[in-house]
Amino acid sequence: MEAQTLDPHPYADIARDIRARVVTILGGRGLLPRFSSWRLAQDPTTGLVVLFGVLNAHYIATHSQTATSAYFQPHLLEDLTRALEVQVVPSDSDGLRYAFILDRGRIDEDPTGRLSQHFPAEQLLILDSIARPASSPNIQGQVP
Repeated sequence: MEAQTLDPHPYADIARDIRARVVTILGGRGLLPRFSSWRLAQDPTTGLVVLFGVLNAHYIATHSQTATSAYFQPHLLEDLTRALEVQVVPSDSDGLRYAFILDRGRIDEDPTGRLSQHFPAEQLLILDSIARPASSPNIQGQVP
C-alpha cells in the first residue's frame, strides 16, 4: 500500500491547475508567461481565498517587445476569467500581478476593513477592488 500525501490546503490543487493554465493562455496570446512568485492566501475571518500571481516584469521587459499593459487588456482578463472560471483582478501596485479569487467566502457580508488585519498592505488595493465587484479596477488596482 502506497502512502498518500495529503495537501495541507484544500485549494492547492485548484491553484496548481490555474498556474499551469495561465501560462498556456498567456503564451497562446503571444505574451511571455513568466511569473516571479505565486502566493495562496486565505482570510480566516471571511474565508476569502486568493491566489496571487506576480509577473516577472524585469524578465518580460528584457526578453519581450510587448508592453506590460498588454497583460491587463480587458479582453485578456475576460478570457482568463472565462477559461479559469474564477474572478481575475489585475494590479500594478507593488509589481504586476493578478489576483485569482478562488473563493469569495463571506466577503460580501463585511467588505469594510477587517481584511487589512490578515493581508499585507501591498495587497489591500486588490482586496478592496474584490470587495466591490460592481466596480471596475483600473490598471493600478484602485477603484475609481
